[in-house]
Amino acid sequence: MASLLGVYDPLAVYRDISFAYEIRSTFIHGSVVRGEKAKMLSRLCEAVLNYSRLCLLVTVQLRGAIKKDAFLKTLDNSLLDQKQRFQLEQLLRSKVIVTM
Repeated sequence: MASLLGVYDPLAVYRDISFAYEIRSTFIHGSVVRGEKAKMLSRLCEAVLNYSRLCLLVTVQLRGAIKKDAFLKTLDNSLLDQKQRFQLEQLLRSKVIVTM
């Protein structure tokens, strides 16, 4: 997700999603989120909602332009290979119009 959301800081996206997963795990296993973590929940929920909206917009706009498996492979490889990153960026620039 962090790689796809280039309009955001990829490290911030990664940290937010990791923290959201930690909160989810805490809740699922029957614990309560308290203290500083609880104070951060409102901002975290807003951030994750915005990331989800953006991913949905991108997914809908890429429909028919690239097959799902090929897109996921390009997305994964873009984290490690500059050529794949360039191909991902070109695809997104040519097919996706995002307004937030």
